[in-house]
Amino acid sequence: MRILSATLLVFGLALAGAGALHAETPSRRSLMTIEGEVVAIASLPAEGALEVLTLSIRERGRKELRQILLAPARALEELGFTIAKGDQIRARIFKVDNGPARTQKIRVTNRGTMVRLRTLHELPLWSGDGSWQGGACRTIQGGGHHRRHGGHGGHGGGHR
Repeated sequence: MRILSATLLVFGLALAGAGALHAETPSRRSLMTIEGEVVAIASLPAEGALEVLTLSIRERGRKELRQILLAPARALEELGFTIAKGDQIRARIFKVDNGPARTQKIRVTNRGTMVRLRTLHELPLWSGDGSWQGGACRTIQGGGHHRRHGGHGGHGGGHR
């Protein structure tokens, strides 16, 4: 009987610990996907002292513009990732109650480019000085099953 009680106690503590650990880890429910047109590009201090590019997005069926945070201009330039007013985007963002939302990844659908900017735990993939730290496979070009990895992510009309 003592062994059964001890086993149940250990099992119960393990379940409670797993639940607590899971509660601290962001879930996929904290992400949402948006689609729309880029109507403005700006930058503002965020992610520490760095200036981060922000986009104002007009989503279909939504009256207000949504602001999303991308990354420092330097990191995007190092990737060859460009975005311009009028581009159509699809982005996975972390839900927020107010203010700009951090972007986990963004696809510029009319250019066929995509870049991941943050981990699922919202950690940025750039260093404290704004340079890229995310690894070799940075920008994906193409829209179908045959994608090319790496290289230049867009052509002209960038965010400068």
